[in-house]
Amino acid sequence: MKPDIYSKDFEEFLRTIDILYVEDEDRIRELVETRLSRHFGAIHTASNGEVGLYKFDTYRPKIVITDIKMPVMDGIEMLEIVKEKSPYIKVIVTTASNDIDYVMKSIDIGIDKYMNKPINIESLILNLKKIAFYFYNENIVKEYQRKNIEDQISGVIKTMFEQMSHSIPNPMILYSTGKPIFMNSAFTELFDSRTIGRISSSEISLEELLNIGRLHNKHIKTTIVLPSGRKKVFGISITPINIEEQVEAFLYMFNDFTMLEYQNAKLRSYADTLYDILKVRKTAQEAQLPVVDKENTKAKKSIKTETLTHMFSSAELEALRRTHNVKTSAKEYIREVSKDIIEELDELVEIETEMDDIMELLEDGENSDLFVDLGKKYISYSHTIGRLIDFEDLALAVKNFGNFLIQSQNNDNIKWSRLLTFSQNLKLDLTSWRITIFIEHSTKDIHYLDGSLMSTCVQAQLNCTSIQTISNEDNDDFELF
Repeated sequence: MKPDIYSKDFEEFLRTIDILYVEDEDRIRELVETRLSRHFGAIHTASNGEVGLYKFDTYRPKIVITDIKMPVMDGIEMLEIVKEKSPYIKVIVTTASNDIDYVMKSIDIGIDKYMNKPINIESLILNLKKIAFYFYNENIVKEYQRKNIEDQISGVIKTMFEQMSHSIPNPMILYSTGKPIFMNSAFTELFDSRTIGRISSSEISLEELLNIGRLHNKHIKTTIVLPSGRKKVFGISITPINIEEQVEAFLYMFNDFTMLEYQNAKLRSYADTLYDILKVRKTAQEAQLPVVDKENTKAKKSIKTETLTHMFSSAELEALRRTHNVKTSAKEYIREVSKDIIEELDELVEIETEMDDIMELLEDGENSDLFVDLGKKYISYSHTIGRLIDFEDLALAVKNFGNFLIQSQNNDNIKWSRLLTFSQNLKLDLTSWRITIFIEHSTKDIHYLDGSLMSTCVQAQLNCTSIQTISNEDNDDFELF
């Protein structure tokens, strides 16, 4: 197969070939330089072997063309030195001499082509292209070998990457063009098998699964509900990776921020506690509810809705309506919660004792200031359990009840004995909730008492003021759940 020395790729390759042309005749040297420059890269010229040797050392051309008989230093002497420095340099010798000694010496040196003068420039260019084609093929072979080695290395690296990533506790996934390339075992444990199957088949995208949108920010945070029903907060770092030419993938590395979120919640609870202690509370209810005709059912329902909206924020109402469809046993839950978090829940025992002391004093006589103190204890209690992401809703209801106790100080409509009874019952239920989950680990559903506890908090607020009269006279319940 003849070399394709006329292809476009090869013509472009010729522009990378620099040539040294050594000729003592100025006219010939200038003519050849002009013609060669149309096809090749830089053309360096010299008028004798000494100058030619200097330019060879300076520019290191790919090919040397030289005359033999020249002043100062002839071509043979120059080539001997050049070959010592660069044994594989390609050489074309041009000469008008028929001296057999020169010819033999040039052959011994190792020339690639011998051309007689006068030089046929088209033949010279053709011979140069044939020599250049050797470099061209050499580059192709080297590129093939390089790519073959890279592919082998890539395969080894991929195997090593998979083996190493499976040993890394952090969940990670390599994702590209809407489909996963690789998932480590820690990632697959975050979701059930059906979800993993859906993302593997591209039925859902990773962005949809993580609810993070389609913008590839470098760092994002998201909450994932595990198959066990537990919530975990993860920080996700996203790194673009070029795995193949023109193919970009993204490596998602998950860092468990649940403990950090817990610490942040702890700091927020301390700040809230300090705020509640220093806050000067004013009268919570400055206006009386309008008197409503008992026979006007529609008006009574309107007041109920208005009262409920007035007493609870939209976030609190949403928490009251929320249900937990996935059941997690106490044993499963405790296994996944940090020991440090569990130990800090010991604060609840101290708060419960302080609640008992305050309520014992309240049994001896009505004292609105003591209800304020009791309310602060309930708020402290809510801050502590609020550090657990899974019990944020319950913490919200307890906090709201604590605020109600504090605000009751200046409320003339409060039924104090009834409020004390609700407070005592709520405290007993909270103690039972704490012991059952965190001490005995006996319940099969950690949210078994959420609805009852939150309902107690709500009913206390609805039934310990004059609003309860409306509630008693109408059998329709508030639709909270």
